[in-house]
Amino acid sequence: MPRSWVAPYRKEHAELLVARLRWCAGLAFAGAVSLGIESTLFAGPMMRSHLSVACAYAAVSATTWLATYSRPARERAVGLALAFLVTLIVLMARDYSPNDPDVAPTGFVALMVGVMVLLPLGPWAQAFTGVTTLAAYAWTIAQSTGPVNLAAATLVVAMAVVSVAAAQLIERHRARLFERTWQQERLVSLARELAREVEPDRVIAKVIEHGLALVPVNEITLSLRDAGRGTYKVAASAGPDAKHGLALVGTEFPEDFPLARRIVDDHVVEIDDDDPVIGPFLREHGVRRVLYVVLRQAGEVVGIAAFVRHAPTSFSDGERLLARGLADQAALALRTAQLVADLTRANHLKSEFVSTMSHELRTPLNVITGYAELMADGTFGALTADLADTVARIRRSAGELLDLVNATLDLGRLEAGRDAVMLEPFDLHRLSADLRLELEPLASPGVSLECRVMASAQNVVSDRVKVKTILKNLLANALKFTRSGTVELHAVVDDDVLVITVRDTGIGISSADLPLIFEMFRQLDGSSTRRFGGVGLGLHIVKCLVAKLGGTIHVDSTPGSGSVFTVRLPIVDASSLHAAA
Repeated sequence: MPRSWVAPYRKEHAELLVARLRWCAGLAFAGAVSLGIESTLFAGPMMRSHLSVACAYAAVSATTWLATYSRPARERAVGLALAFLVTLIVLMARDYSPNDPDVAPTGFVALMVGVMVLLPLGPWAQAFTGVTTLAAYAWTIAQSTGPVNLAAATLVVAMAVVSVAAAQLIERHRARLFERTWQQERLVSLARELAREVEPDRVIAKVIEHGLALVPVNEITLSLRDAGRGTYKVAASAGPDAKHGLALVGTEFPEDFPLARRIVDDHVVEIDDDDPVIGPFLREHGVRRVLYVVLRQAGEVVGIAAFVRHAPTSFSDGERLLARGLADQAALALRTAQLVADLTRANHLKSEFVSTMSHELRTPLNVITGYAELMADGTFGALTADLADTVARIRRSAGELLDLVNATLDLGRLEAGRDAVMLEPFDLHRLSADLRLELEPLASPGVSLECRVMASAQNVVSDRVKVKTILKNLLANALKFTRSGTVELHAVVDDDVLVITVRDTGIGISSADLPLIFEMFRQLDGSSTRRFGGVGLGLHIVKCLVAKLGGTIHVDSTPGSGSVFTVRLPIVDASSLHAAA
């Protein structure tokens, strides 16, 4: 069964071999140049012969060095390396036979040691190099007229055998090291991907995808535990031959099933088709071996993963370790996804509860406000000064509570995504005038509320309700924190952008608190003795609505001098709106 790491290993091996071969060819070229210089200066009568050998070495080395940069040669790195080595061996044999036959063993042994250490050829290519070297050495001996040095010949043969064995050990070690590194990288990659997933189905898909890449199996099946029902349910199955697992998706089996209890107790269980309990079932579906691994997080069983093989190959210790690593990551991710789902469900229930309670509270508040207004208007008779002050307090407190209820409902709609943008043309000047009449009672004595809408911004196209909510919350917030001076609204259109500025002369905001003011339920003074009311929803709602309209909001403030909130909203052309309608 093919292993997923083999292909990338072969690619990396070829790249390493090309790099090493390029280095060896450069080293051989330098040696040939050195030999040529030495032959010219010191060889004497043998100068011509040695110089021709040096030139041949240099030509072969340079050709090989250049060939390492060509794509066809890089794709056949082993063949290029063997061609280079065979040529060198032939040149060495021709040089040694007439000139230095006694030096031949040393040269051939040095060549085999160098190839073994520098070039990752692998055992078969190393064996071919060794056989070629022995043949060249035998030819050198045959050309020599002197006696055969048996000790030297034995050394050459022994080194050829040793080089092949060493190449096999080095190759095995390199492959194992690459496999472990590759597996660790895949596990880290899986951990990163699972950290971004909060949907159980996506988590399961990612785990199975990486599991199939890491462990050579035909299919992987994942079953999740339902603690409430006391069962396991087959959630997903995938793989090149997943017909058996796919047929089981949706199947439930009890927790006290003997095999399930065994897997939970032993953590990892490998079963073949000779098993007396489920062997017949496995053979019926063409399954020969299954590795079961329990998914456990914080001592709680999350599920069971099954790694299925249709061949009788046993799972190695490394594959068992990988399966456990996958199971541990899957358990953590699934547990996290379940917690996120529970929190989302709880948040949804909370939102529904708050929305329901807000609706229920708004009805009696409207009744209280209505009766207070009737009393203030003298419908039930004239009011004394003290009674009029009491009614005013009732109206003010009821209004504040009604604003809080409305803000809670607005937030609920925003969180639920039910507050769609409704574009329409409207008169911003009239809207600001209405807001001024509505909010002036909130102003402290000595504070004036001014609204200035430039002619360019009088008629705009946007979501009227949302723009009104934005302006109302900003103005109400400014009035709340301003005890003297002015709260001013200014609106103008600049380059098809509606620029709304709310400026006040209030207490201001420190630079350290500016990044916090738009957070939900954020009160800069959260103590029980704070001077200003509210629960910290107004500015958060403003930011959400501005973003929903595709705009931006910016605030500048100086403690003790006041604040300036600037909202920039894109303006839609009214003619295009009518055309779309």
